[in-house]
Amino acid sequence: MRGHDVAHSVVLSLLLTTSSFAQNPQSSAQPANQTTITVTVTDHDHHPVTALQPENFTIYEDGRQQAINSVVSGDVTACVGLLIDQSGSMRGRHNAIAAAMGDFVRAGNPGNQYFVALFNDSAFLQQDFTRDAVAIEQAISTADARGGTALYESIIATVDHLAERKNCEKRVLVLITDGVDNESRQTLEQTVRALNEDGNPLVYAIGLPERMTSLSSRGKHALEALTAAGGGAAIVLGDFGDIRKASRRIAEELRSQYRLSYTPSATGNPQPKVSAHAPGGKSLAIRINIAQEPVVRAKATAPPYAPARSADASPASPGPRGPDCISGTVVDEDQKPVASIRVDAMPAFGPNPYAGRPIPYSVTDAQGHFRLAELIKGNYRLHARPEAYSRGQGVFYRNEDRTPVASSESCANVTLKFLTRFATLKIHLIDAATREPILDYGIMLRNASGEAFSMSRVDPEAGIRVPPGIELTIQAWVRRERFRSGTVRSAPKRSAPMTLTTPAAETSRDITLELDQRSSAAENNP
Repeated sequence: MRGHDVAHSVVLSLLLTTSSFAQNPQSSAQPANQTTITVTVTDHDHHPVTALQPENFTIYEDGRQQAINSVVSGDVTACVGLLIDQSGSMRGRHNAIAAAMGDFVRAGNPGNQYFVALFNDSAFLQQDFTRDAVAIEQAISTADARGGTALYESIIATVDHLAERKNCEKRVLVLITDGVDNESRQTLEQTVRALNEDGNPLVYAIGLPERMTSLSSRGKHALEALTAAGGGAAIVLGDFGDIRKASRRIAEELRSQYRLSYTPSATGNPQPKVSAHAPGGKSLAIRINIAQEPVVRAKATAPPYAPARSADASPASPGPRGPDCISGTVVDEDQKPVASIRVDAMPAFGPNPYAGRPIPYSVTDAQGHFRLAELIKGNYRLHARPEAYSRGQGVFYRNEDRTPVASSESCANVTLKFLTRFATLKIHLIDAATREPILDYGIMLRNASGEAFSMSRVDPEAGIRVPPGIELTIQAWVRRERFRSGTVRSAPKRSAPMTLTTPAAETSRDITLELDQRSSAAENNP
């Protein structure tokens, strides 16, 4: 979920008999006119079914049964990308995720290769391909939870990296997240299409519950859409403690899949349908994946060069240096320059040359100009925020253009838009029974995209600055509920949520929320 701050990429041919399967085969080239299908078969309890024989499978094209050339049962090596959410709402969760992914690696085929990508506003390659479970755990456990959730852009960048590995028998993406996308320019439909273009990898998703609630229906729908096309699965957890169980389930499925090879019909490009029949008429569920030849897209393109006017911007932060540069101008809603805006250069997907060091930044001068010099060559996302940053400013605002910019020796020139006019919400909380004001409380705001922001202490007179004309849901809770017995509630009650549209820019609105504390007191003072 978004925080409060900144804005802004074959198979072995095997002759079958009715009595035997090949186990753990070595790969060999597949005839060009053959199609290979990875098939996952599960029972009604979602357990893999592994004892099927070749005669238990049937392939149809356009209603006509096709001859199956070969079937491979059991485990084949895979290239696996682990894409882990490190947005602000994931704080404190990465050690448990690291342990679960360590279990996942150890339970997989010893020949598998894994890499770790972390994402919030952008995706970062934290650990490139390795078989070392400890390296995988360390890469995840060191995640710094902050920022928003650019889920779709991060998936596209990650499968691009997966597609670059040409010698994979099977490509797999495992996604772990607790939120819906609130950052990407790409849509869900565009991301599903990109998955197919990138080789149609098997995609598995583990949807984590949020702190106070389960994964939203919107988030569940997105994960199901992302996983369904490639024959993977979305596992939505009701309890965060089940993550290790979910990771073991995925590892078991990957080691228990079937690989069917057949010669497609010569006419057209029909989509095959595969069915599996268990002895005794046992009910089975089947999912299929048809691997494609991956097409790797260019991850970023530098805009046409236009020399930037000189700027009295601050130098890049200490760290690695390079010959490249990005310069530009920050403008407001009226295209007027904005001074004193800090522009951070966050490396886009790929090995992060600034890992463990401050990222490069520049502060705009009176003409709104910035210059990010001495950059390591690569693609960057530019994030902008006021240099003197206030926690209540621009709670839900991000710069409009989050396209990666390629650095260059000629200093690519860009224009960033930055919001300067806000609305103000003055939020008050009262006791529903006594109508007395409650003074010590926190609030949570959530926008229509699912992005959430919490404040543990509120000054109702100062108010909270938010973008004008957006839909928000607001909920409040008492920070410390003390009772006669001296106990303190560890899980305070929340007010009923209120949904509203924020007022026009530079205007304010008073909001009153009610919270019934009577049941809370009764529970703690029998």
